[in-house]
Amino acid sequence: MIEVCLGTACFVRGSGMLLERLEEQIGVTAGETDKNMQFTLRTVRCIGCCALAPAMRIDGVTFGKVKLDKVLDILEQFP
Repeated sequence: MIEVCLGTACFVRGSGMLLERLEEQIGVTAGETDKNMQFTLRTVRCIGCCALAPAMRIDGVTFGKVKLDKVLDILEQFP
């Protein structure tokens, strides 16, 4: 489960673009599961990590200050 925070702090700091990058990398849009049943992508309003914006969570592991060029590296940690 990949959760992308779209709360105010995260959105202002680029979580919309982060969501787009994840959609490209995984091949699904928010609310869908990839065909390999590996990732489900969803959006949330706040994960409580405003100081780490933009933030996302994968299977309970929080990633903060996520840079777009690091998205693939993060995804590869979850085979």
